[in-house]
Amino acid sequence: MKESKTTADLALLDDADFVEGLIKHLARSKEVFDTAKAVGLKSEDFEGIQIYEQFVDIITTINEAPIDSSLFILNVKKRLESNKLPVSQQESIGQLVSFMYSGELNPEYYSQYVQSFIDRKRYLKLSVRKDIGTLTALQQALAKINFSSASGKPEENTKVYSPFCQVYERSELLGVLPTGFRQIDEVAFGISKQEYGLILGHSGGGKTTLATSIAHANAILGNKVLYLSLEENGENITNRFYAKHFKLEYSKLYRRDPSELMLLKQKFGEMSSIEDKFLIDSLRVADIRELCPMSCEAIKRYLDKFVETEKFIPDMVIIDQMDFLEPNNTDQDAEWNKYKVITIECNLLANHKLLGEHTFGLWVIHQAGGKMARTFTNNEITGFKGIIRPCVMCIGVGRDNPKSDLACIFSLKVRHAKNFEFDYVADFAKMSFGQDEQEIALVRQMQISKQQKNEKSKPRSNPTAAPAIKPISKLPPVNGQSSIFLHAGAK
Repeated sequence: MKESKTTADLALLDDADFVEGLIKHLARSKEVFDTAKAVGLKSEDFEGIQIYEQFVDIITTINEAPIDSSLFILNVKKRLESNKLPVSQQESIGQLVSFMYSGELNPEYYSQYVQSFIDRKRYLKLSVRKDIGTLTALQQALAKINFSSASGKPEENTKVYSPFCQVYERSELLGVLPTGFRQIDEVAFGISKQEYGLILGHSGGGKTTLATSIAHANAILGNKVLYLSLEENGENITNRFYAKHFKLEYSKLYRRDPSELMLLKQKFGEMSSIEDKFLIDSLRVADIRELCPMSCEAIKRYLDKFVETEKFIPDMVIIDQMDFLEPNNTDQDAEWNKYKVITIECNLLANHKLLGEHTFGLWVIHQAGGKMARTFTNNEITGFKGIIRPCVMCIGVGRDNPKSDLACIFSLKVRHAKNFEFDYVADFAKMSFGQDEQEIALVRQMQISKQQKNEKSKPRSNPTAAPAIKPISKLPPVNGQSSIFLHAGAK
């Protein structure tokens, strides 16, 4: 970076082409955005040209780069409707958006001028103020603004590595949140904090069982988990965890079967292991159906308030499910576009810091479309099939048919590892997946034998007939959001 500004530098900082190039990089370059954020750039630094100021305000509000063009355009459209952007300049606005999302980037060039740009704009703003009539008054005003140190120096947030002077291990590994499935974790090892994963499946295919299994596996390790139920009442989700942990039958708990409830209370009284104690402290279920549909921005606010009032800071948040989310901007043209925006906003949600400090990993459950199958592709996802693009891991769960005892848990996408596909014994009555390899092999052989027997029992087709066309392939929860493992016999 140059040590002093020349006349040419100052002319550059005031040039409209440079300013528009900077806005382009703020929206599309993480390097430039992070530099600007570190030195405290604000939309007010672009005051004087309404379009520039509003565009930068959109970028700083989204608070992430790069920003998907469709998300940026949606925000522009919203501001046109609210008259924050001048309708009379729609053509100029469109040209600037087109410029921003075309051509190559040069982040190194723009990053070196961010600080100088801010200093220049803030100085010019002060120099024309009528209430500052003397040099002394100007110096005092400049001292209050503090320019470069106003929001902390970028070098305070940087770290230099010498890769071959010592061995560096990924520190974020401490923030990795496993799935609890040994074979999957050996290959892909779950997600980290500030990452977003998707769980996909057909209705009745095992989505909720998979989600509660992941939540339970983390809670017994001491990772704090918050399960946000947007679809199903909290009592049902609570009973699913009871079935999972105590190996009880969910349907009997749901029907409030007296013998099953008695067994539940008995097992509550026997909770004494380290895993049990972790569950008491580390698992919460929040029934927020009354707040739906919710946007990711609304969920951010809910999470911050939850942490502040409940004094419970989640390491993992699970949202059940995406169909009950809505875009931050609710004015959408098509259903598929709604899902496209929501998945981008879920990715931004995963980067939210609770109370500005605490990070978490995010899983979101979503529906697969079409007929139930053992595996499926993103073409069978409800809504926008590119929904998996922003997430780091997308796990599908499927079965050959609703009566199958085998469930396949497989990846549609894994960003940091290879794809996987594993069979498990499905015991949805007890909300679990059997992982014993011998049991899996036995059930698989039984299903093959049953299928072969069914094939033999079918009547032979008439060789003269036209070929057939093949088908296309309740216990009450704890008050508020307290632990579900605190009060077994609460009435």
